[in-house]
Amino acid sequence: MIDLSYIIQDRKRGTMKHKRNIERTNPYSKVTVLLTAPEAFWYDAVKMAEINKEYTVMQHGIDKFSRLNPSAYMKLLD
Repeated sequence: MIDLSYIIQDRKRGTMKHKRNIERTNPYSKVTVLLTAPEAFWYDAVKMAEINKEYTVMQHGIDKFSRLNPSAYMKLLD
């Protein structure tokens, strides 16, 4: 059974509740950070754009990721 509970909306606030349960590691410093699903999506998008040398896409992803979680940005990408 697939757990999709992380996408259930909080009816009180009208926002999505996300748990920090997705692990990503900086390949250079080996620092590991727990991310929410949206944060992990943007981090993965940045790394994929870096591999594909799509620097405009990479900058867009960095902007989004750094706004979602500045601390994780500093540990994983900066």
